[in-house]
Amino acid sequence: MKVFIDSPLLIYLNTVADPNTRAMYENFYISDRYKPYTDVLVLDELLYASKKKYGIPYKTTTS
Repeated sequence: MKVFIDSPLLIYLNTVADPNTRAMYENFYISDRYKPYTDVLVLDELLYASKKKYGIPYKTTTS
């Protein structure tokens, strides 16, 4: 099954401080059951919203 990953999920994962919670979401979406895909504009929105709204540096988002 294909799963479209939109920016709200990625922004949420970018702001989660607990590694166990983040791993749970990542394992759910990036598993053998699903084929995740996204759009380049979603990644652009992730960078913009993470920096502007939550103050997360670009380096943290892109690493």
